[in-house]
Amino acid sequence: MLDYTRGLPRLSRLESQQDLDLKGTSLVDLIGWMLADECERLLRDGLLQDYVTREETLPVLRGRLLVAQQVRRHMGRVDRLDCSFDELESDVLENRLLAAGLAADTGLRLGRDPDVLLRLRRAHAVFLEACDPRQLDLEAARVALDYHRRDEHYREAHQLAWLLLRGQALDDLFIRGSGRTQAFLIDMNRLFEDFVTRLLEEELALRGVSVHRQARDHNLVLDGSTGRGYSAIIPDVLLETGKTSIPLDIKYKLYDKRKLESGDIYQTFFYAYAGGSESGGARNGLLVYPSTQHVEPHHLVVRNANVHLWAIGLDVVKELARMRNGSASGCAPLIALVLELLKSG
Repeated sequence: MLDYTRGLPRLSRLESQQDLDLKGTSLVDLIGWMLADECERLLRDGLLQDYVTREETLPVLRGRLLVAQQVRRHMGRVDRLDCSFDELESDVLENRLLAAGLAADTGLRLGRDPDVLLRLRRAHAVFLEACDPRQLDLEAARVALDYHRRDEHYREAHQLAWLLLRGQALDDLFIRGSGRTQAFLIDMNRLFEDFVTRLLEEELALRGVSVHRQARDHNLVLDGSTGRGYSAIIPDVLLETGKTSIPLDIKYKLYDKRKLESGDIYQTFFYAYAGGSESGGARNGLLVYPSTQHVEPHHLVVRNANVHLWAIGLDVVKELARMRNGSASGCAPLIALVLELLKSG
């Protein structure tokens, strides 16, 4: 949903697919799987190499002779020469950081999924042949890394490795001291609202239906003494076509498994009664909630008010699969209901 609503390229770049058992599995398994993806991509394209300056004692001259060191250590000898030369090697900072992130004493001890651990161990073995992570200074590495054209393709793999290396968590919530941690939180209410709104915009744009996000109206609730607007009414979405309008409320709640809450019914009714227009002799209001299966819409009728409320679930899993496959068919239950209600007006 983040990828669809925000256009994140991160999600579309994952080439592999893995179903993780949620029972006993942590977020570290997902991070480890993504890190394995990135490391395998780097291995396929070829690991970064750079010239590293070496100083060794050799039987023949290579590079330049370290005169002062030669005189001090091997005076008069020509079979032992202290040389300084540049060697093209893969034992560079960029590879050392990934090897450390894949190491058994960091990422591997945190994961629980056996398939994730297997992929990480395989990648770790290859990186150990290319570099020596024991010489890595993490604090110095964070300062020294300055991405440019030559190593920009390492950036995402490094970000994942840092998550494992830094251990972004607290072992003991009640321990004394100044320990710090970070949290990755998503406002699912806002995300689901953006997800549904964009779906409606894409599916209804070619059908002559206007989709208004957060349509604010100050003229529905008035101050009785002044006649001025007292409070703004802001439904999540307002659908309009011709003279017909239907307000739509979006809730990130599992209403496919339980009854609608009274507060949500009252809110949807108020939007429909005050902000909707009559369609087929009645005013309609919609409430959309997430679902993982097809569920028939809940249809509520408010007596003496001529208001019909519809609560319908959006099969998120099915919609995401449709987007990945590039299917042209829309989210049929929701769109079909919207078009039916608008057509009757």
